Amino acid sequence: GSNNEANLWSDGSFTKTSVTQTGDNNSIFSNLSNNTMQLYSAILEQKGNSNNIELTLLGNNVIPDIGRVVSVAQTGNDLHFSGTYDSPDLPVQINQKSGTNGAGMSINITTSAFYFPMKTD
Repeated sequence: GSNNEANLWSDGSFTKTSVTQTGDNNSIFSNLSNNTMQLYSAILEQKGNSNNIELTLLGNNVIPDIGRVVSVAQTGNDLHFSGTYDSPDLPVQINQKSGTNGAGMSINITTSAFYFPMKTD
């Protein structure tokens, strides 16, 4: 559907998140904190136009070699991705594929050891 919003907040330990949205004007806001012990996964997918993903990854100063998957896929026109990470070593895969009109895609990545997102209830 269209005009949907997913707000996710996962705090500490073995975090795994998967979100798929199909339609226009959808948004995903995901904040993940792990502080490592191995498993860490975020798979975010959107298909449609005018979609937005904001992803914050915290507590990952030591990156183990196994199984961390952080993957973002967007297909359509007028796509936006914004990511904030506290570790510049964290591998993140971002794929954006334009739709039939091939209009507008943006990616903004920020790395900082001093990022504190506001948690709202």
